[in-house]
Amino acid sequence: MQADNFNFGASLRSTDGTLYFGSNLGFTKITPSLATAPPQESRLYLNKINAGAQRFRGSQRLLRTETITLTHKDRFLTLNFSTRDLTNVDTTRYRHKLEGFDDDWVDIGNRGSATYTNLPAGSYVFKAQALNASGVWSPEGVSIGVTVKPAPWRTWWAYTLYGLFVLAIVYLMLRVYRERMLKEQAEKQADEMQRIADQFADEVQDQMDFQRVLADSMHRYNKELLAWANVCIRRSAEYAHGDASALQSGIEYRLRVLDLVQDALYYRGEQLYLDPHAFVSKLFTLAAERHPALNQRLTAINDATNELLPASQAIPIAVIVGELFENSLSHSFAASQGPCYLRIALTMPSVNEVQLEIQDNGVGIPAGLSFEAAEFAGFAIVADAALAARGALTIGSDRKSVLGQFLLAEKPKKKDQRP
Repeated sequence: MQADNFNFGASLRSTDGTLYFGSNLGFTKITPSLATAPPQESRLYLNKINAGAQRFRGSQRLLRTETITLTHKDRFLTLNFSTRDLTNVDTTRYRHKLEGFDDDWVDIGNRGSATYTNLPAGSYVFKAQALNASGVWSPEGVSIGVTVKPAPWRTWWAYTLYGLFVLAIVYLMLRVYRERMLKEQAEKQADEMQRIADQFADEVQDQMDFQRVLADSMHRYNKELLAWANVCIRRSAEYAHGDASALQSGIEYRLRVLDLVQDALYYRGEQLYLDPHAFVSKLFTLAAERHPALNQRLTAINDATNELLPASQAIPIAVIVGELFENSLSHSFAASQGPCYLRIALTMPSVNEVQLEIQDNGVGIPAGLSFEAAEFAGFAIVADAALAARGALTIGSDRKSVLGQFLLAEKPKKKDQRP
């Protein structure tokens, strides 16, 4: 420009489009066809987002939104974007890409909108760019994170519960299979004895009776054991409150206790019997494996009787002992660093009565907790077992001991009557 002082009204547009402007130093000629502007990138803006039930409008609010979160029920995600360049609206082109879902950019022409339906669970990043009339893509464009949460039944803790349920079913099936194999073995032995029945008729008959009684006794015991395994699994799941780790640990321990019951069994006459003293000793060994640090400073006293108890009636009593024993180790000594002691006493004042006493020098059972209104799986299982054992449990006045009294349906065997 030759001057910066132009006269009002001193302007002319000729027939060929040339512009003339008059000033104090002459006129200035401008040919519009020769005027060019450097290419500029098109800045892109997010105008609106519809994410399931969520609605976002306005660039300022969208700038404060770093991630869009969708649930498994949100089936649609729509994002609207545009440039603020209104000089060449029809020639502006857009492209977008959802990283983690789209393999490449999706060219959508001049339609500034992208819609996705039924996105799988995961994390994505949505990006969009604009191409202006000068042929320049906006290098930055817009970018926003997108997170799709999985359905509750497809989360990791749900799969953990599925796995534990399958393990429990497999465990029960193995028990049934073991029982069936035992019965088949008894039947094979019976068939073998029948083969020599002509020569040893009396002896064969006695052996067949023995095998049948053994099979029936094992059958009754296994049914009782499977029933208590089911109670332990059900109560553990009922009080787990979604804590898959606590559920798995509780089920594993309770099934280990039932295995210890089997290890302490003896067969005599027509019944299976449990040695309480042997069972408590095996329980102490299991505790040393589960609580090695506590075991170094724990004095465990086994005052359980050696008199044999009927197996089916001893199972709930053993479940009670196992639960109260684990409760003492896990909670009573948690805040203590000094020497600890725990005593388990099982006595028989009469032939059909069993008394239990468990005491320790820990912090004791908190006030307010009771077996009648159980707040934890262990107390609920203990309450069920006490009812099944035809007895009752009471918490000592110092809340550091538990006393129980149970009735037996038949006379137990003496220690010297073991096979």
